[in-house]
Amino acid sequence: MLKEQIPTWVRPDATDKMKRKLNEAANFFKHADRDHGEVHEFRPEQTELLLYDAIRKYRDLTGETVPTLAVYDVWFWLGPGAKFILDPERQRLREQLRQSYPNATRAFFFAKALPLVSSINT
Repeated sequence: MLKEQIPTWVRPDATDKMKRKLNEAANFFKHADRDHGEVHEFRPEQTELLLYDAIRKYRDLTGETVPTLAVYDVWFWLGPGAKFILDPERQRLREQLRQSYPNATRAFFFAKALPLVSSINT
């Protein structure tokens, strides 16, 4: 899954940080019996990353592209995943698409993009 892909998808200077972020919640719960006083801060961006990973794995396993998942995939790279883009061409495409939706929230993006993607697949 994503942990194995980190070196190929993430900028070299962000690789270690990404690995730590992915393991943060699991490590917290794994060591909860020893670290009674520790507090885990919920980070929505980590959930966004895990959702992206699940979407990729679903597509790999089934070969199917579900419209809702495809829209989330694009949203991820426009929003929370943007800071991890390594490829300059992908970065250029992201900037062009972002100009079309300059201040779009996730809900707004889904409301606009999902009907478009769904109509292509029907």
